[in-house]
Amino acid sequence: MNRLNLSSSIRAILYCSLTASILPGTFAYARDVTFDTGILKSRGISKNLADYFAESPRFLPGRHTVSVKINGVDKGSMAVLFGPKGELCVDDDFLSATGLMPVRIPGNETCHDLRSDYPATVINPLPGNESLELFVPAEALDSGFLTPQNFVKGGTAGLFNYNLFTSRNDVSGSDSTHYSQANLEAGLNIAEWTVRSRYMLTNDDGDFNSDSLYTYAEHVFQNQKVRAQVGQINVLSSLFSGVPIDGVQLIPEQGLAQDTPGVNVSGIARTHQARVEVRQSGQLIYSSLVNAGPFTLENIPVIRGNADLNVSVVETDGSTTRFTVPASSFNFHVLKPIGLSMSVGRVRDTDTDYDLPWVYNISDGWRLHPDWTATASGVLAQDYQAAGGMLQWLPAEKLTVSGSLQGSKESFGESQQGAKGELSTSMALPGDLSLDLSAAKYSGGYRELTEAMDDDFHGYQSSYSANISWSNNLLGTFSLGYYGYQATEDYDDSRNMMVSWGKTFRYASITANWQHAVNQHDDDDSGSDDDMFYVNISIPFGEQRVGAYMRSQGDKTSYGLQNNGSLGEETSYYISADRDNENNENSFNGNINTNLHYTQLSLGGGASGDNQRNYNATLSGGIAAHEHGLTFSPYSIKDTFAIARLSEPESGIEIATPQGRVWTDRWGQAVVPGLTEWRKSRIEVNANTLPESMDLANGIKNISVAHAAFRELDFKVLNTRRVMLEVKRADGSWLPKGTSIVDEKNNYLVSTVDSGRVFVTDMSNSPALYAVDDNMQRMCRIDYVLSDTQDKASFYEIAKGVCK
Repeated sequence: MNRLNLSSSIRAILYCSLTASILPGTFAYARDVTFDTGILKSRGISKNLADYFAESPRFLPGRHTVSVKINGVDKGSMAVLFGPKGELCVDDDFLSATGLMPVRIPGNETCHDLRSDYPATVINPLPGNESLELFVPAEALDSGFLTPQNFVKGGTAGLFNYNLFTSRNDVSGSDSTHYSQANLEAGLNIAEWTVRSRYMLTNDDGDFNSDSLYTYAEHVFQNQKVRAQVGQINVLSSLFSGVPIDGVQLIPEQGLAQDTPGVNVSGIARTHQARVEVRQSGQLIYSSLVNAGPFTLENIPVIRGNADLNVSVVETDGSTTRFTVPASSFNFHVLKPIGLSMSVGRVRDTDTDYDLPWVYNISDGWRLHPDWTATASGVLAQDYQAAGGMLQWLPAEKLTVSGSLQGSKESFGESQQGAKGELSTSMALPGDLSLDLSAAKYSGGYRELTEAMDDDFHGYQSSYSANISWSNNLLGTFSLGYYGYQATEDYDDSRNMMVSWGKTFRYASITANWQHAVNQHDDDDSGSDDDMFYVNISIPFGEQRVGAYMRSQGDKTSYGLQNNGSLGEETSYYISADRDNENNENSFNGNINTNLHYTQLSLGGGASGDNQRNYNATLSGGIAAHEHGLTFSPYSIKDTFAIARLSEPESGIEIATPQGRVWTDRWGQAVVPGLTEWRKSRIEVNANTLPESMDLANGIKNISVAHAAFRELDFKVLNTRRVMLEVKRADGSWLPKGTSIVDEKNNYLVSTVDSGRVFVTDMSNSPALYAVDDNMQRMCRIDYVLSDTQDKASFYEIAKGVCK
């Protein structure tokens, strides 16, 4: 029945039958209703049931799954408790799930009436269609306005995030190459503090490297709206690139993204299973495998907002393409003051011939006018000083202009000083046209702190970036990205241009991508700077897509076919076959990605010609450690998270969270990998994934949390045992149709239907059952025996009963 409550359906049928039996001249909406008992008796309906419904439409006592509406807004289905007279009983779960303000419910009260808190509330039970409507005053609704007292705080738990991948390339007649990487993060939430430590481990053909990206403790002083970090941290500065330090940092919490915003990096790979490495300030911060063709790595977690990204595309044949994404293109600036931030500590993890200095950073911002903000920053260290300012202007909606000027002076080696000026604009124009432009000019002696400590650093004279996108229903979508650096003296300039176009037709879509030469060369001449061109045609067939493509770099051109799609909700695949026109070699590649509910796995491999093979595997996820044990997550766990727990140990139950779907383990627990800080987060159990024997008292939680909070969210599961009793009397005849059945307290439960069948919604406690006459006088007690084990896969069981 697709999880419809059978007993609810029976009640709906009975209620409709009663409505049809109302005496002529009596209005259906009257509060006092009389029934033609003769008609009821002929239909096998007890007079007791008519008496129950005579006063008003209402549900039978107990919990029933109903659809709830509040002031006309659908709140979903939930198990709602009704009292002995069919009255609505509210509890904390009901208030949270429906978005009502919390109220004080006395501990000894078994059925709280919402009208005692809000007398103007109107409650309309609609048993005929299994729904409940409430009309409440505005003050009863949770408006979402949050004060410091509203946030959930505290909690203790640990976490471990991992992203592991390994790849191997085998070439006949030469040594195979092997690359492995582990991106690991360990953490602890305790007393509203977070402790986080992140490491990057790599093994490149026996060349092992270990980089500590950070290890720090963090706390938000909520009243002061300040976030404090202590330990190995990465300095956040409004204008300067910042450095990694061992020290302390204070940054404003108000209006601050919880992490440095991610950056998207686009490019084109020539071979399947190419490895893209992203470095910032010399540190490897991100690495991923991509297939041949254009790629976009989304939301790369940069460690500083004002330092360039150096991107390397390492092909499976050993060649490497490199380009730079300037920090000016990150577009992190927003038109509001950042507030006062400062840090002090000693520089760490920096290659230099000089002693690592202590450094002090300070930044502040002011709103000069609703359309103008100003920012100032300074850096003070031994043998290095820098200062700068920036103005931002909002001359029109969707148009931002900013200008900055920075100066530096250093004396680590040869004393020098210089300046940097930058202009940038971001605008959204009519006709779905957006434009981001920036230009910077450097004098010869300008240095960031880490650059000043490197005697081999060679600066730039200028840098430029442009990003343009345009969308048209007829012509498709066009985008252009350009990054350029003009080097000093006799060093090579660096340029990178990416142009793309795409158009979706009725039965197919076409994309074309072109990447211009980057003009970067390595000493070992392993780099490749030929232009790349890629065209793809894709045709959808349901959940699958079939396509043909052409890619070209220099004198090499390949043509191929590809197919990708899904194998169920949690698994996707990709396969391709192509031919190289230069070597006349065929290549085959494929990969499969699957969410295993408690971790994520990706496997891939391919062959090129008769002498080259490649293989790769990736495993990622998180582990939460808490009071009730270890719980695995298919996603990395954020600073603020929770554990969802069912009251029954049932595995495989799906739960929707702000970070995606998760599933309970054998103990009925699942990690909620991230909660939205300072805002409401909604966590909802998918009742359709429960066994047939289970219902939810309430499958929805709305929670507002402070930074570093950890909570266990308990979901009460009603492990009901539904039984269809086939009841006979002592003389062997069936219990008559329409006989009322009551419990030990004479609460009406149900009426018999044909062949003495009695459907009881919950027999888990083996309740005493009695048959009563029309005057509620007991006629006999029903004796029955249930099986020792419950069949959870069945909606109800069948048992025999005798009324003695």
